Amino acid sequence: MATKVIFSAAMILVLLVFPATPVVAWTPSNLTIRELGGDQFWNYDFEQENWDEVDWPINMVFWNDAATEKVKDILWGATGDRDMNGRLNDGPENNWNWVWNADEGTREASSGDPGAHLRVYAADDFANYNDWLGYYVLGTTHFDNWYRGYWAPFWFGFSEYSEDDISEILRNKGYSVLEDYFWLDNYEPSDIDSRWDWEEGVWVFHVWQNNGYASFVMVE
Repeated sequence: MATKVIFSAAMILVLLVFPATPVVAWTPSNLTIRELGGDQFWNYDFEQENWDEVDWPINMVFWNDAATEKVKDILWGATGDRDMNGRLNDGPENNWNWVWNADEGTREASSGDPGAHLRVYAADDFANYNDWLGYYVLGTTHFDNWYRGYWAPFWFGFSEYSEDDISEILRNKGYSVLEDYFWLDNYEPSDIDSRWDWEEGVWVFHVWQNNGYASFVMVE
């Protein structure tokens, strides 16, 4: 894992010399509605409550007896920095209504190295429910690289590597993980979008990378 991240960071340094085309909003490859056990959801999360500002692909499902805060407490608690937004329809449990759900997530503490970041979503801010999955929540993953030295990039991404990393952490904690179990149609080839962040005063690199399958984690 560390070797992959170091190699990928080096790739971004190269792209600082040959930068990605600047964009106004991150551009996903396969934004669509997917279904699990009769419940529907958009297969990415969003920076705002609209479909024009996509952030990361949904790539983890915590099921059986999962809830948003419960899942975050299994990892690093409510330690994220800013909310993103899931768009979900929990079926009859929520009167078939589409709702937005915001979450800042749980983030791995890191000093210099990229830290994994998981956000989780549920239609009622607690958990979704259906007969197939029981109580479940949807998740997105990525790495945050906060170090901004003179030649260092300010980047976020690698959904697939971070999914692998979080799955390994959960497996080591004794949780059952079905890695890459269910196709969510949000494959992202390795690519980079970039844009200027006026608040931070830096170029930000958004690194796409996802195989389109979600890992399932059973929560007791």
